[in-house]
Amino acid sequence: MLLILFIPRQKRRLAMVAFLFKQWITCIFGHAVVELQLLAYPVREFADVSRTSFTYEYMAYPMTCAVFNAYYPSHRRRWIQFGYYVLFTTVLTVVEVLIEQYTDLIRYVRWNWFWSWAMIFLTFLMTRVFCVIYFGTMTGVETAKQKNAASYDTFCHQDVAQLALPPSCGERRHFNDQPVIIGSRRKREAP
Repeated sequence: MLLILFIPRQKRRLAMVAFLFKQWITCIFGHAVVELQLLAYPVREFADVSRTSFTYEYMAYPMTCAVFNAYYPSHRRRWIQFGYYVLFTTVLTVVEVLIEQYTDLIRYVRWNWFWSWAMIFLTFLMTRVFCVIYFGTMTGVETAKQKNAASYDTFCHQDVAQLALPPSCGERRHFNDQPVIIGSRRKREAP
C-alpha cells in the first residue's frame, strides 16, 4: 500500500524492481548475518521458518529502498546524490539503533551501528546500480519500439499517391461509388 500511496504512477515500475531486488539482496545478507551470529532477532515472525525479521528484512527495508529509487535525484550534482545515499542510510541506521536499544526486536551480538550503516549503504548502492542497468537496457528496447511505431505512423500518414503503393492503414476510399475501408476484415461485396 505504501508503494501505491507515495510513489508516482510513472515511477511504479522502477519502485517494484527496486523492491524485489532489495528483497533478494536482503535475503542473502540477512540470512548470512544471522547465521554467522553477528546479530539476532529474539522476537520475530515465522520463527519456525527463518531466524531473520520478516517485517524489517522483507517489507520495511525494501519499501524504503523503493521510495529511495523512485525519488532519486539522478539529474542533480554528484554530491547531492551522495548526500541522498547518506541521508537514507543514516535515518535507517538511527531507527535500527533505537529499535535495538529500546525493544527486543533486534540484538547486536558482534555487530554495531557502523556495520549496519555500511551494509545499508552498500545494498542501496547495489540496488540503484541494478535499476540503472536494468532500465538502461529497457530504455534501449523501449526506444527501438518507439522508433518502429513512429516510422509506421509516418508511413501511414504519408500521401499514398506519392508512394505508388496501394492504400493502407485504414484509409477511406470509394469503390464503385461505395465507401470501403481498406485494411478492414470485412469482405467487399460484389458490385
